Amino acid sequence: MTDTAQTIPAERIRPGVGFQTVNVFDRAGNYVRQLRCYGTEEQARARAEMGFLHDTNPRWWALRKIIIGH
Repeated sequence: MTDTAQTIPAERIRPGVGFQTVNVFDRAGNYVRQLRCYGTEEQARARAEMGFLHDTNPRWWALRKIIIGH
């Protein structure tokens, strides 16, 4: 039997605008990687999710609005 436990690094979220370090998970819920984005926590999470979507996906436009602040 193989040990397949995975250590997921801690997110570093700051209040307000700044560099946020967020974890990225795929659709199956598996940890993919960690990204560091500038903005609010909501903007950083939107930017991380947007990297895995194509612009023909309806969710892409909602994430774009979050990132630009609308």
